[in-house]
Amino acid sequence: MEKRTAQRLSPRERQDVEDGMRRAVARLTYEAEWEWFLKRRSCDILKRCIEHSRSRNDICYGIGINNSSFTTNVRGTSKLKPERYLKVIGYVYPEYKKLIAAELRDIERLED
Repeated sequence: MEKRTAQRLSPRERQDVEDGMRRAVARLTYEAEWEWFLKRRSCDILKRCIEHSRSRNDICYGIGINNSSFTTNVRGTSKLKPERYLKVIGYVYPEYKKLIAAELRDIERLED
C-alpha cells in the first residue's frame, strides 16, 4: 500500500491546502469567540441598547423584528445572530452605521 504524503502535492496545491487549513481554523476561532461573547456580554449590551433608545418596541420596529423574538435575545434564551446584533447596534448608535455598512460590503464582496 502506497503511503500518501504532502510531498505529492505541487507547490500550488500545497499552498491551497495550507490556506484552507488557516481559513478553517480562523472560522472555528471566530465561532468560538462569538459563542463566548453571547454567553458573557450580549445580554448586557442589548439591555444597554434598550436604555439608550426610546423603547424596546422602537428598536424592534426600527430593525424589523417582532418584540418577542428580541425579548428572547435580551434574556439570552435564544441565540443572537451576528446580523441582528449589527442591526441593533447600527440602529441605536448611528455613529457605527458607516463602519457596519463598510464591513457588510466587504463580506458581500467576498461572497460573490
